[in-house]
Amino acid sequence: MSTPSAAHLGEPNHQTLTAQDDLNVRVAHEISNPVSFVMANIGHLGFYIDDLFTLIDAYRAELLAHNQNPDTDHLAQRLDLHHLRDDIQHVLDENRQSLERVKQAVQGLKARNLHI
Repeated sequence: MSTPSAAHLGEPNHQTLTAQDDLNVRVAHEISNPVSFVMANIGHLGFYIDDLFTLIDAYRAELLAHNQNPDTDHLAQRLDLHHLRDDIQHVLDENRQSLERVKQAVQGLKARNLHI
């Protein structure tokens, strides 16, 4: 009966490392594509929301200029429009930061494979 050499016991073999590297690259690629897609969409969503709030502000200013006190003022207060505006931006920022952390983790996986 032969005994395994020290190289076989203490170190992973080349095939195992190659398989792990390949898996890391595939996982990084599969994560990277949807993360990039979501990051781009969150950016567009932020612009769209800003545009909508600009439109809301213009409508409200026009109504006030004509000395109209519409029922929408009550709705704006009930919805807490100022808080809603701030909170939407906060939620978008938190999502961007979370996606950036995922992106950095993916880059770490890719970089690790380049240095092995």
